[in-house]
Amino acid sequence: MSYWQRRLAAVGLVGLGLLTGCGGGGGGGPAPTFAIGGSISGLTADGLTLTNGNDTVSPASGATSFQFSTKLSNAASYVVTATKSPPALTCTVSHGSGVINQAAPTGIAVTCVPIEYVLDGSISGLTSDGLLLANGNDLVSIAIGATSFEFATKLLNGSTYSVTVSQAPPALLWSVSNGAGSINFASPTNIIVTCAAREWTWKSGSNTADPPVVPATMGVPSLTSPSARRDAVSWKDSAGNFWLFGGESPNTAGTGYPNDLWRYNSVSSEWTLIRSALASGLPAYGIRGVASPANLPGGRHWASSWMDLSGDFWLFGGIGFDVGGMWGLLNDLWRYHPATNEWTWISGSQNAYGLSVYGPLGAATASAVPGARDRGVTFTDDSGDLWLFGGFGDQPDGQSRGALDEMWKFSISSGEWTLVSDGPLNAPSVYGTLGVASASNTPGGRIFDVVWQTAPGEVVMYGGESYEGYRSDLWKYSTSTGDWTWINGATTPGVQNSYGSLGLDSATNTPAARVGSVTWVDPNGNLWMFGGYSDGTSMGLQMYNDLWEFRVSTQHWVWISGNLSPNTGGTYGTLGAPAPTNVPGARSFGSAWADAAGQLWLFGGAGYDGVGGVGYLNDVWVIQSN
Repeated sequence: MSYWQRRLAAVGLVGLGLLTGCGGGGGGGPAPTFAIGGSISGLTADGLTLTNGNDTVSPASGATSFQFSTKLSNAASYVVTATKSPPALTCTVSHGSGVINQAAPTGIAVTCVPIEYVLDGSISGLTSDGLLLANGNDLVSIAIGATSFEFATKLLNGSTYSVTVSQAPPALLWSVSNGAGSINFASPTNIIVTCAAREWTWKSGSNTADPPVVPATMGVPSLTSPSARRDAVSWKDSAGNFWLFGGESPNTAGTGYPNDLWRYNSVSSEWTLIRSALASGLPAYGIRGVASPANLPGGRHWASSWMDLSGDFWLFGGIGFDVGGMWGLLNDLWRYHPATNEWTWISGSQNAYGLSVYGPLGAATASAVPGARDRGVTFTDDSGDLWLFGGFGDQPDGQSRGALDEMWKFSISSGEWTLVSDGPLNAPSVYGTLGVASASNTPGGRIFDVVWQTAPGEVVMYGGESYEGYRSDLWKYSTSTGDWTWINGATTPGVQNSYGSLGLDSATNTPAARVGSVTWVDPNGNLWMFGGYSDGTSMGLQMYNDLWEFRVSTQHWVWISGNLSPNTGGTYGTLGAPAPTNVPGARSFGSAWADAAGQLWLFGGAGYDGVGGVGYLNDVWVIQSN
């Protein structure tokens, strides 16, 4: 066979083999398959599960793509779904279904976004408009009658929240339960805002002025109230009992200036006469520095008082009876120890009009002592020492009398007085810059009646009486710096009330320039003031029954309750029953206490009763502050 014949035979055999391989049911290579996958965005946590039929894949946190392990042939269908999303994320699949068409799908995308949780809760007792809730800068205004609230801004997992009342409705108390926390994969379900009427309650005493004196048995608790009086000294002991000493009580037997000591139990509404008054109101000094059951300060009013860190009560000066029965300004310092029921005369003169002995400025000496005065401001520092500012008294020469600009400190451990700062009689006010403390600032010579101890070593004073007239300014003094700060109010005397809207915070609100108000500090550190009187400029004497709150957070006054018109009587209602119409009558120089629950207590004073009378009062009232 020739060469070309052999070549043709070989080609024929190969061709036959190829034909044999292609025909008769013989196959070629495997059919093509295609991977199913796509992109991922926003996956910030583990826990994502993607499914396509029976095939699953779980991309890790931070993954930007995925691919199933099982590949599909041409014309096969697919449906990719997110069967499980990570906690706090919602993951969705776009373009996740289709049919394979000679290529792997390219448009499948998984998008994960954080879940936004609603911040909401329930409300009860909302009987008026004006409730504004806050969560940081997010605010929601709630209409009267609403039973729920919801903030517009949603929160992400892990976000903290603190729901507070930014503005309270007029005359309503409020509380927020479970208001603070952090989002933990769910919206909070237990935030509750509760509103209730802020109502005065007449607790004890008479609803008429100058009621008859009812004798009490010493040491025996009863519902018998002390005689009606004003300008009494008051304390609150560590057990929460209220104490009352002296004051002006013209309906009592004898002088009308008793030196009796009473204790009030706010739970039982019972009074206990602890020390009976001497008929003459005269003091029994005993030996200086020696306690005795026979010792007793003389009858007096407008005295100054403190409670020290050991729970003992302190009493200074005022206007009353000296050892010889002379009526005048006093500068005696007394200590009362409740555990033994004994008084101790500590320092000062037994005689009226005792003069100041100054000593070196800033140095304690055994001989230094403040002169006789009434209505001095008192507060304590963090060491428990006693501080005294201002009041109405004498200059050292005893020839001139007026409003004092003196700051004194008494060290309990050494028994010595220190003159901390001094100014001339009837010194003018130096305001400086609003809100800025300065060594050159001073309220000047003042007779302050409206005083709050806001912290150890810090006192806030309102208004009072200066040489120029009645004031409406607010001052703060710090023992740590020795500086005064003017924090609110006018620099001119004689300002009248600007009430604004009941219960609403405003920079233009201000009580009138006044004296003789009673004050409290609530558990939130806000300042409260009730009543008092002013000269009313051309309108004559104006006595008030308005209740004000000075909110520390905004530095604004808020009118809480009481009448716009001065010289109004009280509405007593039923003894022991709160009511929205109840309100004490206008009065001045009452006594006040605040308890641990934020209740504000008021006793007596001189003013208007519930039946159209004017005189001295012995009623006890209470209202909730917060």
